[in-house]
Amino acid sequence: MAISWNKNLETGIQIVDSQHKALVDKLNQFFEACMQKKGKDELMSMIRFLENYVVFHFKTEEDIMQRHKFSGYTLHKTMHDEFIKEFLKIKDRFEKEGATLELVNSTTKFLTNWLIEHISKIDKQLSGLK
Repeated sequence: MAISWNKNLETGIQIVDSQHKALVDKLNQFFEACMQKKGKDELMSMIRFLENYVVFHFKTEEDIMQRHKFSGYTLHKTMHDEFIKEFLKIKDRFEKEGATLELVNSTTKFLTNWLIEHISKIDKQLSGLK
């Protein structure tokens, strides 16, 4: 279930697109591990990646939006905050239950939906802020 980088995912803002590509690459590694029945092993790596990614990536986007007085800033930040809440639930479950198959599957679904829905639709609105 690899995700191919394409124009639908581009915002035209180099730093944002670069960070999105890093997320796509990491997700594809995770998906590949799942296909090889090693998703449980890769889940910890994915969680560690996301811990760092959400901090610097969301800050990057939010700084750009504020600098350009983007009218959709509040809604966009709320979506970022919701992602963080969901991610913290995943992390908490991982710490309590370990890398269960159900957690691997729900994490895969959550991240895929976020990538497709948020980046290709919501982040795309940033393309005019260069």
